[in-house]
Amino acid sequence: MLELPIISISIFLPLISVLYILLFISQSKKADKPIYVMYVAVLSAVLTFISTIYILIEFDSSNPAYQFVERYAWLDKIGLEFHVGVDGISIFFVVLTSFLTLICIIGSLFTVKKYIKEYLICFLLMESFCIGHLPR
Repeated sequence: MLELPIISISIFLPLISVLYILLFISQSKKADKPIYVMYVAVLSAVLTFISTIYILIEFDSSNPAYQFVERYAWLDKIGLEFHVGVDGISIFFVVLTSFLTLICIIGSLFTVKKYIKEYLICFLLMESFCIGHLPR
């Protein structure tokens, strides 16, 4: 098993995509073309789904403990740290969240006609918050 921070990648990839949309696409001449925002959102959702599938494949169902545990000290003075891991129940919800987000984003490309950028930003934020909440 690779020692990648795969849960952190799954959590922060949609957030990084939102920042990219807000900082670079909104400031460029491409802002008139929502197709670029759609490309970034779909790419982010696909990569997040692939990362959660990797977590599911590498998950050891015979081990009842938390797996893929990541712990990073954030503010040592007050004891604040970033600590995530997945167990046997939350792994399926993480994969389900990323799968449904991908399906909804692809489906919305054909139905949402106004405020596409704002809609996709909110959807990517929701994905990041849901995946970040499910692992404990």
